[in-house]
Amino acid sequence: MLSALVGGLNIIGAWISAAWLQRGRGATGILLLCFAVMAVSSVGLFAVPWMQLPRGIVGALACASVFSLIGGIAPAALSRVAVDLAPPGGAVSAVIGLMQQLFNVGNFLGPFLLAWIAVQVGGWQASWVMTCGFCALGMSATLALHVRTRSVNPSVVR
Repeated sequence: MLSALVGGLNIIGAWISAAWLQRGRGATGILLLCFAVMAVSSVGLFAVPWMQLPRGIVGALACASVFSLIGGIAPAALSRVAVDLAPPGGAVSAVIGLMQQLFNVGNFLGPFLLAWIAVQVGGWQASWVMTCGFCALGMSATLALHVRTRSVNPSVVR
């Protein structure tokens, strides 16, 4: 039941993202914040030995909840970036399609990679290394796309 609750927080994250974008917040800033908070909550979730602490499940659940909630923000913000990144005159659907394919690759390979790391170290305690690595990669890609977006569509200043 708690896993379903944590997963459902992703929906709220999507709503938050939509509200922020409607209020004029830039997708780049939203994504950078998202990746930073996900990295911190990942370290909290995986690096801290919660089950050895009294009522440790509460701390683990809090970190997992934050990770899921904030993780729901990214897809809507990335869809906004796709609109800005597409060349003038169209191709938004092609950019969104490419992003969707990349999401699917990550959703397919990510759990296998995470499980492989857990098997190699004998538990989940090092899983934060992978999640933080991908958060760093996401931040780098966000900054690179921001520069690219501004060169393709100079009217985009966010």
